[in-house]
Parts: sequence; C-alpha cells; structure tokens
Amino acid sequence: MNKKISIVTAAVFCVILFGFALTFLILPDQNFSDAENRSLQKFPKFTVESFLSGSFGSKMNTYFADQFPIRDFLVGVKGRAELMLLKGGNNGVIKGKDGQLAVARFDAYGGAQNTVSDTDGYFTSTVDRGMEAIRSLHDSLAEKTIDFCAVIAPRTIDVASSALSYPTNGSTALRTQVKEALAGLNAPDVISMIEEHYRAGEYVTYRTDHHWTTLGGYYAYCEVMKSFGMEPLAKELFRVEQTEGFYGTTWSKSGLKDVGPDTLELWLLDDEDQYTVTDLDSETSFTGFYNREFLSKKDKYGAFLDGTHNRLLITKNGAEGRELLLVAKDSFANCMIPFLARHFDILILNLSGDGDETNISKYVENYACDRVLMVYGLENIITSPRLGKVK
Repeated sequence: MNKKISIVTAAVFCVILFGFALTFLILPDQNFSDAENRSLQKFPKFTVESFLSGSFGSKMNTYFADQFPIRDFLVGVKGRAELMLLKGGNNGVIKGKDGQLAVARFDAYGGAQNTVSDTDGYFTSTVDRGMEAIRSLHDSLAEKTIDFCAVIAPRTIDVASSALSYPTNGSTALRTQVKEALAGLNAPDVISMIEEHYRAGEYVTYRTDHHWTTLGGYYAYCEVMKSFGMEPLAKELFRVEQTEGFYGTTWSKSGLKDVGPDTLELWLLDDEDQYTVTDLDSETSFTGFYNREFLSKKDKYGAFLDGTHNRLLITKNGAEGRELLLVAKDSFANCMIPFLARHFDILILNLSGDGDETNISKYVENYACDRVLMVYGLENIITSPRLGKVK
C-alpha cells in the first residue's frame, strides 16, 4: 500500500511539474500585467557581454518569474502564507495599521554594474548626483532670472511610519541628506508636511499605492504656489468626484489580497472643457485633464492626464498672456497639474522616460518658459540614475 501511495504521489508531482512546463511553453508571453500595472520581462536577447556581466541571467530569472502560469494567484498564496508566518508582509511590502501598505525594500541603484536588489538601504553617491544636478539646474536658471521650485515627493515608508512597525533610521538619513543638499534653494519640505497631515488622520497617501492622494497633491500644490509668491485656490472651491475600488501597485506587488481598496478622487471646477492637452510626440490632443476610461480599469491613477506621456503641453482656450510653467516630473505630479493649470500654461516633461526630457535647459530656451517646477519622488532618486542626468 505504501509503495502504491508513493507511486501515485510521484505521478501527481510529475503531472503538475510537466503540466506547468508545458503550459509555460504553449502560452504566449504577456507584455503587460494589469494587476501589477507594469511591463513584464520579455525573453532577453543573448550577447556575450550580457552573459559575462550577469545581466542575461538576471533577466532570464525575471522572465521566468514574470511569465510563469497563474502567477497572480501564486503571489496571493505566498502573501497569505507570509502573514500566517508573522512576517508582517511579502515581496518587500509591509502591512501596518488599518491595512496601510508600504514598500520597504527597493532596488538601490549604485552604478551601471552596481545595483542592489531588495534592500532597504541606498547609495548616498546616487542621491548626491541627483541633488548636484538639481543645484546646477537651479544656478543656471537663476542666471536667467527664471523662478525654480523643487518638490521631492515621499515614499509611503517615509510618511506613514506612525502606522508601520519598521525602523525609521534609514528613512530619516535619506530625508536629511536630501534636505541638507537642497538647503538655500526654493525646495519646500513637502515630505514633512505630508507626514504631519497623515499623522493627523487625513487621507493624503493611498493605502494600496505608492502615490499621494489628490488631497496630498493639493497640499503639495499649495506649497508650490506659496513658494512662487502666489495664492493657491481654496479647497472649498472644488467639487469632488469619487471612484471606489482603486487597488494600486503596492497592493499588486504585495499579494496581500485581504487589504481593501482605496478611493480615487478627481477635484473639479466644471471648467475642464476650457483646457486642451496636446501630446507633443504624437501631435494629438484631448480636452480636460482626465480620461475617465481609466476609472473602469485596474490602473485608475491613469485617469490623470491620460496616463504616461513623455511630453505634454496644456493651454487654456482663448486665454492670452498666461505664464508658461515647465513641469519636469515623475507620476507624482499628475494629480497636481490640474490645480497648477488654473494659473499657468504648462509644458510637461516626463523624467522617468528614456528620451531627452532631462535636458530641461533646452526646453526652457526653446519654449521661452517663465518658471520651472520639478516634482520627483524619493523612490526614483534611489532606484534610477535619471535625476543625475538633469541639466
């Protein structure tokens, strides 16, 4: 009897193993994960250089992980198992009070051959290069008497510590380094401001996503306007349209399916039809700041400015003499820009792309911009070299 059970067990194991292998070979590769809102690794191209550097092997590991059958289901199973083992999180994401999720471990960029995966540390040299680029840009704009403001957006781990059981020394050191490096510049301490509102119980950062909420974006907009010596629009002027069921990228990464959804808000003044947003790459335009088709999808945050575009221009129809504000940004700025567009025409450059959008000085000159605003997240500062390329 024991021998029969062993044979049956081995047979079932083989069927499952080879079944997964066969399914992996038959199913076509997926290019994008709606659940995680990110591109999936395609089969990497082999070169001797990539093989010797180890990047080919690393990409192959990512390829197998990304394309594995029923991956989303297995991530959820692993997430539940990790909580049962009292690990407090999964896949580098920790869970705090009231279902607050926060990414605690990142891929720290330290150079072309020196990136450390899944760490809560960072390279101070990478941060230094980014801060030096901001200071250099500030100095060159000051020579042209162009106002400049830098907003560094927080990671959730930086502002939601009151809801999380996680050491804060790394976050404190990173924030201190950035604050000291930008001392003397027009760089309001938005991170501390958002943290203060969070501790007061305000809904300024999502529980399931890495972005600040529209309310958090509004508070950041107010700081920018004050830094320019201008009056922000009062919160009471806006009508708030809410969409339930928003699950962000942190939730998808975590596999912690027991955490409930967020609410995404659009703040409206009923004048959106007066604004035209033009994609300077495709030369297509749309009216208003929001694409509501995203509100019925997983990536609801894409409703702001129709998702990711490398270069956009926002103008108010029939309005003349408005200042042109250049916004060099990552996605944290998307929910801020509708507020700013009530005061300025806006040229938007996506710093997270792979084009020449980091050459801000060129765009300032070519478009005769009056002011420059940079909005860039701490996570991108430590995980990407893009900020250090700004000029």
